[in-house]
Order: sequence, then C-alpha cells, then structure tokens
Amino acid sequence: MLEVKCMKTINPMQTLNTFQSITERDIDLLVLEELNVSDSFSQWIVCQVRKEVASVKTIGAWHSVADTSLGESDLVYLYQSDDMSSHAILLENKIDASAQPQQGKRYRLRGNKGIEDGLWQDFRTCIIAPEDYIARNSEPYDAAISYEKIMDYFVAQGDKRGCYRAQILKNAIDKNRRYYVAKICSRTTEFARKYLAYVSNNFPKLNPEQSKPRAVGHNWIHFYPDPANKQVRIVHQIYGKTIKLQFLGRADDFDHIKSQFECLEMKGYQIVKSGKSVNIETPLPEIKITVQEFESVMEEIGTALEKAQVLKSLMRRLQTAV
Repeated sequence: MLEVKCMKTINPMQTLNTFQSITERDIDLLVLEELNVSDSFSQWIVCQVRKEVASVKTIGAWHSVADTSLGESDLVYLYQSDDMSSHAILLENKIDASAQPQQGKRYRLRGNKGIEDGLWQDFRTCIIAPEDYIARNSEPYDAAISYEKIMDYFVAQGDKRGCYRAQILKNAIDKNRRYYVAKICSRTTEFARKYLAYVSNNFPKLNPEQSKPRAVGHNWIHFYPDPANKQVRIVHQIYGKTIKLQFLGRADDFDHIKSQFECLEMKGYQIVKSGKSVNIETPLPEIKITVQEFESVMEEIGTALEKAQVLKSLMRRLQTAV
C-alpha cells in the first residue's frame, strides 16, 4: 500500500516581514506605553539614565511635548523619587535621521525651563537610538540608551510580548523595510563629491572620506587626518553650521580633556561630552546645499577648512593629553 505523506504548506503571508516599515514614531509610542504602564521598565530607564539604582513612582509620560521657542521633546517622562521631589527625563529618539542644529542643547534648555516653570525639580536628557547612531552622535545628552539594550531588556522578560517588542526594535535597527529603497539625492551627492575632491586636491593631509551616493539630509563631511586611528576624526556638520574634532568613545576622559584645554573656549571653541564621545567644536557660516552650488560657497568652505586645519594641529597634542 502506497504511503502518502502530508506536506505542510506555508501560507504566503508567513514569508512577509511583520512590519512594512518601522518609523521613529513607532518606537516613540512603544516606549511611551511602557513608561506609562510598566513600573519595571520605567525604573530600568531611570537607572540607565542616572547610573544608579532608584525607586521611582511614575507621574506620567507624554509624547511630542513642544515649546513655542525651544522646540520639541520626543518623550517626557515624569516621576517622583523617595524624597517626594519630581524628576523628568527628556528623551530624543533617533533611528537614522540627522540631528537638528543644536538639538541636544535645546533639550537642556527645555529641561531648565521646566524647573523655572515648576514642572519638575531636576531633569536629565537622554538619546535612544541604535548603537551605530549613538557612536557617531555629536549632540550632547546626559545619557544614551541603545535600542540593543532595550531589546535585551524585553527579551529578558521571557514572554511572547517581550519578544514581540524586541522584534520591533530589531527591525528598526536593521531598517528591515519591505520594498524600501534609500532615496538618493543627486544634489547632495554632487555637492559632497565636489567638496571632497576639492579637499583631496588642495588639503590632502586632511584625508577626506571617499565620495559616495547620499540621501537627503546626509550632510556630514568626514576627515581622518590620522588614517590609522578612525576613533579620532574631524566632521563638518553642514546643516549644523559646526566643525568638530571628535574623540569617539572617550567620554570618561571628559573632565581631564576639558581641564587641559579650557583656554580654547576663549577662542570660540567648546569642549562638550556627547554620548560616548568628546568633541571640540566651533561654529561655521551657514551653507544651504539645497539651494547653493558648491562654487558659490567657496568662501564658506575656505573658512571651514581653515578651522579643520586648526583642529588637525590640535590632534597630536590632544591625543597625548587623553
């Protein structure tokens, strides 16, 4: 007698990604819900931000809290500590979008305004983003929590709900978007190509990055004057009107660096801690890639490259100091 084996068929729906795309708003609402309904999650967040074990009582969490003059916080979490004082955490959420000019500074200004207005007695600012984003972030926040850490938290809950939430974060990290194709901006790409070619021809010791296709908003120009050490770099953040010398992963050395080079602040430089990095930065004239041709902003480019060479000259002295 012929044996018939039943083949299990797979529904075509099972081959699709669960999510068509994950946006920053999706992550906003995921974190917002957890802060409002999960005592363990909110306490974990506070411990991650303040770097200490704390007992907290949630007062509330809010999405997209705007100030007419100081901009918008993605999330604001308010809690009460053991001494009955109220504390806030102002959270900026990023998947891959470029930072807005002075974004980290404006978070701090909103936090200080909250104290002045009697909304809370103390606050911290925090960025949540994929690890890769945090590693290259140049905006100053009091703390940084990676999506990967939040994923680990959810997985550790050991239930289907936690695993589902971890999968949402993983899709955000991987940019696992069905039918998604990055939209290349020809204007931004051409501006960066001309800029990098100009530096290669005229200032080769700055060792600019290689030219490549760029999306809208991809406006950072990187220089690596020490090719053997990619943890130290110079970045012209065009939309941010800033050029900075970055020491990646050196946040623990911030106090020492600042004490050694405070004299630079009298010359228009700032020494700031940003995530896990330390930056020495100074403002630049505005350049509008979307409306200006490269050839029309040669004076502004010249100013940027003068500052880049000053930062390059500081590198060896700074590397010795840290």
